[in-house]
Amino acid sequence: MCKKIECNQSIVGYADILGMKEKIKRLKNLNDSNKLLEQIGIIIDEAKDFLGINVENNPNKKIKFFTDNIIFSWVIREDGESETINTLQYMATYQFHFSLKNFFVRGAITNGINFINEDFVFGPATVDSYELEEKEAIDPRIILSTGIVDLLKKFSSYYSHITPKHRKWIIKDQDGKYFVNYLYAVVDFMNQCKNYHEGFKLLKKHKENIEKNLREYINNHKIWNKYFWLARYNNYFCNNVLRNEYDIYNENLADFNDITDYQHCNEFDFKKAIDELIIGNDLLNNDFTLCDL
Repeated sequence: MCKKIECNQSIVGYADILGMKEKIKRLKNLNDSNKLLEQIGIIIDEAKDFLGINVENNPNKKIKFFTDNIIFSWVIREDGESETINTLQYMATYQFHFSLKNFFVRGAITNGINFINEDFVFGPATVDSYELEEKEAIDPRIILSTGIVDLLKKFSSYYSHITPKHRKWIIKDQDGKYFVNYLYAVVDFMNQCKNYHEGFKLLKKHKENIEKNLREYINNHKIWNKYFWLARYNNYFCNNVLRNEYDIYNENLADFNDITDYQHCNEFDFKKAIDELIIGNDLLNNDFTLCDL
């Protein structure tokens, strides 16, 4: 007898790994194909290790990769706050780890009816996220649907005296669209493990990949614009997220919970490390704003 399957209200993320399709088309033999497959497998494993979780053990959370696409789907339980925040965190982490291997990501997050299992993906929420990625994301960013924005506004009403959990994972672009602040995955990592040297080393690799592509595609305006957007995002993140998060650490001892935090931070020159992540002073701008949801 066929096992019963049914749709659920879900949070769904769809992402396109830019440039992956062209890379796959150029594969000519098994050896090259296996090398790329292994590289993708390493990225996925590193992202999972970064998150410190086992997705497979939770039947309500599914992540599926196919060719140059990723689908994230979480069944909503109760009000959907934890599923929405998890989606932001997961997609940010995967997006960041792909960027370290010079694969940048564009996508969208939606909410609605969906189904996903080992065999197939089905539902209007998947279609909506795909169409948003295709038609509205434009730049290498993962944008939020109006439905997700409405959910986040509702969640914010829960927090009258503290900052909502989701706020640091989102930035508002100059076109009014909210997108996933994927570099915050590194801040989250550093705040948990206190390994600032490793965190800033990863951020430097992200910067270097963008600079490399800006040079490589200088004569291809369409592709170059994507890396120009990434350079602006990188700089905004450094000047408005990293500085807000860490500049005080070298100045204000009262902000530390314990002496261990102070010792870790006092040994690291945050200002110098952040300054070294900026890509060209002419790319300093106010096109983005911190999340106001």
